[in-house]
Amino acid sequence: IRWPDAEISRHSRAVHVGIRVAPLAAMASQFMSLVRDPRFIPLVYDYCNMWCERCAITDRCLLFAAENLQLSRMTQNGNESALEEAIDLTRAVIEESSPADKPIARLDLRLCDVSTAPREPALGHPLEYLARHYAIQTAEFLRPLQCEPDGELPRGSAVEVIARHHFLIAAKTYRALVSHFGAETEPELLRDALGCAKLVLIAIERSLAAWRSLGITDDDARIGGLIELLEALSAAVEIRFPDARAFLRPGLDDGAARLSVRPAGSRPAS
Repeated sequence: IRWPDAEISRHSRAVHVGIRVAPLAAMASQFMSLVRDPRFIPLVYDYCNMWCERCAITDRCLLFAAENLQLSRMTQNGNESALEEAIDLTRAVIEESSPADKPIARLDLRLCDVSTAPREPALGHPLEYLARHYAIQTAEFLRPLQCEPDGELPRGSAVEVIARHHFLIAAKTYRALVSHFGAETEPELLRDALGCAKLVLIAIERSLAAWRSLGITDDDARIGGLIELLEALSAAVEIRFPDARAFLRPGLDDGAARLSVRPAGSRPAS
């Protein structure tokens, strides 16, 4: 496992699945149009669990729309680099972001490429190491359980929940630390640290419930150890980020997704 490329932000998730799409100039123009669409909640994709098929607010997510745009053109134009497109999208977000969101969007850009992603002191920090160790051990546990014809885990099962979150926990722990250290010089990054830490805590809770459910029918001795590891990580995240639980992630915890959206260029009612 290379780290921190597992946290390469959702802007470049296409890299992991090998998506290669339309000519960059045309896509960049389309990305800019998307970025300016007022229905999207700024940076909502940075604090979710990436389980789009179970998400109620995909219609408010810029990245979901951008990925669908890429997929719709993938078969027609398959020669360009998905990483370059991820960078194009992220640069468009930076250009259109509010001053408070620009530092977070710039971090997204750095995370688009492992060569520019921050390393020390977040990489190798005890919290990051603990989360990474959990991800690696869980991956080993899950590997022989991929029994569906497509190689996936059984849908709706406890192991599917565990699989969905194990690398996310490690990746977002790393990112929370990156932003927490970065907030010393860019205070706006504190929001990113708290948003990522809250996501980690939520993912741990869901994973613990899944592990305990699995332990009822599976007597594999590793399950107890992984539960203890997650419990230790949860406690450590709570100590490092004491305000994370109370943080309201835009669109996910604060009800923003339910608010009506004004058409671009319209004026609010007086």
